[in-house]
Amino acid sequence: MQRVIGTFLSIVIISSLFSLVNCSTRLSDPCQITEKVLFRPTEISSCFDSLDYDQDRATKTIDTLQQIVSQYIFKDISKDSGPPFNIQIDLDEELGQIAKTKYDNDFLMHQAINNVFKKLYDAHTMYHKPWCYSAMFFFKPFQIYAVQSPDGNDPIVKIKGPTLTDDWFIQQYKSAYGYDLNSYQDKVIKTIDSIPAWKYITEESQDVWASKDINARLNEYLFFDFHEMPLAYENIPDEFVELGIENEKTTKFPIVGYSMFSYTNSSEFHKNCLKGVLSTTRDFQKNIIRENANSKNLLPPKRILHEKLLTSLSATKQHDDQEEIPETQLKYSSQTETETKTKTKTVTEAKTETEIENRIENKINSGELITIFQKKYGISFKIYNETNLKSNSETLHGIIRIYNFAPDNVQGFKYQIEQIYDYLYQHDVEYLVIDLRNNGGGIIDLGYQLFYYIFGTEEYPDPKIGNYDFRHSDLHDEMFSKCELNEECLNEKDNFFSPKYWLDANEKEFESNIWYFQGNNYTRGEKIHGYSSLVHEPVDLSWENTNELYYKPEKVLVLSDGRCGSTCAVFAAKILENELAKTVTIGGKNDLSVKVSPISFPGGEVEDNMFFLYQNYLFSSYGITLKTIFPNFYSDQQLTFAWREIYSMNNVGNGKKDKNVIKNEEILPLEFTFLPSDYRILIWDLENDDAIIPETISYFNYVPTPIPTPTPTHQINHKENAEPISKHYYILFISGVLTAILILLLIIIVFIVKLRKQSKSKTTHKLIFDVDGENEDGFGFSLETSSDSFQEKNDDELSQIDNESQ
Repeated sequence: MQRVIGTFLSIVIISSLFSLVNCSTRLSDPCQITEKVLFRPTEISSCFDSLDYDQDRATKTIDTLQQIVSQYIFKDISKDSGPPFNIQIDLDEELGQIAKTKYDNDFLMHQAINNVFKKLYDAHTMYHKPWCYSAMFFFKPFQIYAVQSPDGNDPIVKIKGPTLTDDWFIQQYKSAYGYDLNSYQDKVIKTIDSIPAWKYITEESQDVWASKDINARLNEYLFFDFHEMPLAYENIPDEFVELGIENEKTTKFPIVGYSMFSYTNSSEFHKNCLKGVLSTTRDFQKNIIRENANSKNLLPPKRILHEKLLTSLSATKQHDDQEEIPETQLKYSSQTETETKTKTKTVTEAKTETEIENRIENKINSGELITIFQKKYGISFKIYNETNLKSNSETLHGIIRIYNFAPDNVQGFKYQIEQIYDYLYQHDVEYLVIDLRNNGGGIIDLGYQLFYYIFGTEEYPDPKIGNYDFRHSDLHDEMFSKCELNEECLNEKDNFFSPKYWLDANEKEFESNIWYFQGNNYTRGEKIHGYSSLVHEPVDLSWENTNELYYKPEKVLVLSDGRCGSTCAVFAAKILENELAKTVTIGGKNDLSVKVSPISFPGGEVEDNMFFLYQNYLFSSYGITLKTIFPNFYSDQQLTFAWREIYSMNNVGNGKKDKNVIKNEEILPLEFTFLPSDYRILIWDLENDDAIIPETISYFNYVPTPIPTPTPTHQINHKENAEPISKHYYILFISGVLTAILILLLIIIVFIVKLRKQSKSKTTHKLIFDVDGENEDGFGFSLETSSDSFQEKNDDELSQIDNESQ
């Protein structure tokens, strides 16, 4: 009996223990993730490990990617781009290798795909993991910046502040780990993970995929990639970042994660990762008929994801761009004008003669930065009022900051520019700075429209819109051929595959898609492939500058940090190619001899796989059946990619080639060209207007002077020393040559006069030119002299000698 009771109790105890274990497992499910609750890298790794690698899913993913990249416009040239960027990546081969590899879990397979596309250094082209992963971000606790070192060595790296300035993040981090992030503001970082801070930044920035230019990549790393790691493109980071802070002990700060979505358990997380994609007609009608129907060069995926994160973090989103635009074009407000004049007057009156005399020893100019229009519709406007302390004269500089070309309200964007130009006109602002720092692009039409609003439409060579082309593929071939044979598709001007969408060299509509099929064959990546002819895109250029205020090139500066991309890059490239402004680029490598560019990833146009799924749906609505069906993924992952490429606006390939005579010749897309900046400034506090604007302004009147080869003590000089040779040097050179020629002529004249004097004694001179240069002296000519009087004298002397001898 006791044995029975003992057995019964043992079963009850064991059952209870199993129950507790099950309860504990449920409560500590690795995929129990709550939005706005920070987690650690190891915690999320356990969740990802629970979703096993599946060979069928991997095979389908790779097959889909390989079909999509046949539309990737830079697929061929990326195999071996040559200088200046030397990209070498064979997408088919690299993706095929992934299909043959077995990974420990599903996430690692997707990360391997990310790593392949990163090698392109194309901000428009990146694989976006399924949203169960992509909605997660990891953060180092601090943003950073850098300043020049007084000794000219590596820049000094400093803490800018908490990665996220939201109170909930700062409070949660302090509550969990005990660090008050606000207390570290502006402290100097000596080492990062035991490596000198600047060396660490330089090495890590090599892998930033947002630009082909290493200088832009370094700036992007400082501003973004150091502290923010979206799992859409990045791997799970380490647990800590170790910072050696000046005058403090080395500290390991935990790296933390954040999810835009919540999950209760692993089952829910797995279901979200493996959910199906849009497939039915109803799904397309509800979810895809959107801006994708007419999307044109929108922000690159990284920028879009960042905006989604900020929206998720914000309790209330600002909706300034949704405001209704006033019907009347109001001028600047009288209040703004009064405030500005008051400030200017106060600054001027404060500068007494004594103050000027005291300060003039160290500084010639002084200035004040005044905000006129706060950021609105993606644009802000400031005035820099510069005072010459010697003459006490003032000069006004207008600074237009364009944050992107993707406003929620296009009319608001234009309205803000018009208001700014009213101010420039009314106040006789002498100089203009166009600030394009960290501008990721947007709507390409808006880029062209703003260019002609600022610079006019009459003085620049055609074409007014860029040269574009497409890569031939099976899907493109079928869509371009079938659209022109279908009346509804043919007459749909908003359809990219309709011949009536595109314009020829004379900016006239096509009647057929012959421009696509009778194109060019280019040898790229050591293989010949077909591309369409060059075409232009229809853009409305009727936006009128009513003030007709156009600044001369010497009165305009473009300010950039190299991260002006996409539409911004096309906009800036057109300015550079027409020599309408000087460019100043900040940051980059700590070496003034290294050239920097103000632009990155001009690309041409970015699309994603959903765009082509929509096109399939659209063609079916025309009654067109496509044999080449655009593939789909097994879940909601995406591939964004450059779909068409743009070339130099005025000179195709930057080789002064006529676009009308190019045939079967390799030409270089704008994406793979390097347009150097005129000047560069070694400043790495990329968003600090107060530090950057005065330095930028100084280049309006900058006159280069010869300086010695840079040494550590000279590297603090901000001015670029590689300048064109002055015209004065050419004049001196030509004058020297003319002087030498005159002296030579004088020598010849003197020589001839002497010969003529000798001719009085009937001397005959023969100047014999020896064409073969074979005379005895080894020269190409010789001089023979004969004289009758000389011969007669010789005869008399000989006769006298004979007589004496007789």
